[in-house]
Amino acid sequence: MKIGILTFHLGPNHGGYLQAHSLYEYIQSMGHDVEIINYKNAKHHENETFKPWIYRNPLKLYHAWIKHRVFQKAYGTLTLSKFTTDVNEVEWEKYDAVVIGSDVVWDFSWLWLGNDHVYVGGFGRPYLGKKIAYAPSAGTVSPDLSIPEWVSRGLTTMDGICARDENTAQMVYRACEKEAPLVVDPTWLDMKYTDKPKQKQKHLVIYAYEVTEGERQAVLAYAKKQGLKIIALGYYLSWADQNDMKLGPLDYPEIMQQAEVVIAGTFHGTLYAIKTQSQFVTLYNERIKYRVGQPLQAAGLEDRVLRNPDDLEDLLKEPINYRKVMTALEPFVQFSRDYLKTQLS
Repeated sequence: MKIGILTFHLGPNHGGYLQAHSLYEYIQSMGHDVEIINYKNAKHHENETFKPWIYRNPLKLYHAWIKHRVFQKAYGTLTLSKFTTDVNEVEWEKYDAVVIGSDVVWDFSWLWLGNDHVYVGGFGRPYLGKKIAYAPSAGTVSPDLSIPEWVSRGLTTMDGICARDENTAQMVYRACEKEAPLVVDPTWLDMKYTDKPKQKQKHLVIYAYEVTEGERQAVLAYAKKQGLKIIALGYYLSWADQNDMKLGPLDYPEIMQQAEVVIAGTFHGTLYAIKTQSQFVTLYNERIKYRVGQPLQAAGLEDRVLRNPDDLEDLLKEPINYRKVMTALEPFVQFSRDYLKTQLS
């Protein structure tokens, strides 16, 4: 089958790229001809376009430029259709099925994304293939927010529907009274346990776009006490010992795996901390609270969320039994694989 994946693959975000890459590779491993639909609406595209003139700090500009170049190179590892910001230019008819997701493609409350009907199945013209959702998230949509009519209308056209978190599943039911089973993010589709010893370095890796002053002080104090070098990945932090923006999205999990400690402040940062079997904590913030709870609960690691910076050292003293974690996750991961195989059979 010819499969098109419709997701947020073009943003300068390691997790966003990796979820698209993982879904692409997994569907391809099933024997399908896979292509990323290289579409982004005009508003979303404008908001994520690299703008060097907005940087007043030359050092921040340098790091932003390096990151931009790294991601331009990474996109070359995917098979992409011709880029367009016009949904009417997408050749929907050439796909036997379109898989929508993962990422926050159903976050209709985040106007920065352009309120795009296409991600809920509103392709703008008749489509004879299958529309399948895989691990979409409603992101920051709160449970008491009214659902627009265009969202409800679009979701009713989906042939297969699921969700990445409970908040999204509830949103789907409120929108169209469809049950959306929970599945893992694509980056966990190849999840497996390994007891192979890992060579650790005296590094504390932090991957976070929001760090409060209290969290910053706690991380600095912990790193100093433990003799750890602080390496910031993905997002520039002036107080880190090193900001590494040269790492491509396919390379940064290895750096996390080698670190003695990982501080995650994003959804995918948390997922990769678990996937690389790292000693980690997740910084609590409003942008990820609806998303990160489900995978942490499934892994039995809800207590790894840092809500009080004063608790950082105590949390990191607690070891993580990853054999137990992976055993708990195995049925969830297998269910997700089976869902995708069934929908594409």
